[in-house]
Amino acid sequence: MSDKDKDKNTNKKGETSKPWTRGGKGKQYAPQVRKQPGEIPMLKFGTGNNFHVFKEAISKGGVKDFGHLGTLFETGKLYIPMMPTKADYTFLPDPDDRKLLYTEAVKSYMKQVNDAKMNSPKLFGYIWQYLSPESIDEVKHQAEYIKFNKDKDPVKLWETIVKTHEIMRVESLRLSNGRLEESIRVAGKAGTNRSLPTGNVLMLRPKHTLIKAIHLLMKKI
Repeated sequence: MSDKDKDKNTNKKGETSKPWTRGGKGKQYAPQVRKQPGEIPMLKFGTGNNFHVFKEAISKGGVKDFGHLGTLFETGKLYIPMMPTKADYTFLPDPDDRKLLYTEAVKSYMKQVNDAKMNSPKLFGYIWQYLSPESIDEVKHQAEYIKFNKDKDPVKLWETIVKTHEIMRVESLRLSNGRLEESIRVAGKAGTNRSLPTGNVLMLRPKHTLIKAIHLLMKKI
């Protein structure tokens, strides 16, 4: 530390000042680290989980890190390039040119297929690292786990995650909407405005319009 820095930490009485602490209990304050845009959260399991937030984040991260292979999270399947055909090059007048370009296209196709096979286990590990202990435990309890874990099959892993986590999220929304509708019914019978579980206050005029809106919302889930 330079003499200049020492002067900054020394008050007029010659005492060295201490780092600022929260509540004066001697524990240094550390500002909370915010997640960076695009950062993938750990997937949580259970009612009201963060599956949809997780899916959106890993879909973007997957494409960024794995290119076409990362579209798995949107399509539910591995990207397979279209195999070229000789008919694709009939527009060329020279037969030698057609043969040359077709041969190069086949080589490129085979390279992409091979890369997809080689990177599949990496994509499996990429998904696995973002699973919480509870999510891992649920995945391991599925009947197909032993096989797709041995094969390091990212497609089967993702299918299992969707099956076990998306359903829980939908059920959570259905339960929430059920409680909301019941609150509206009770408030409507009382003929007054009622505070709902979410803390919001709905103007119940007319009550049947609100109940109908809830039914429409539940049908979309």
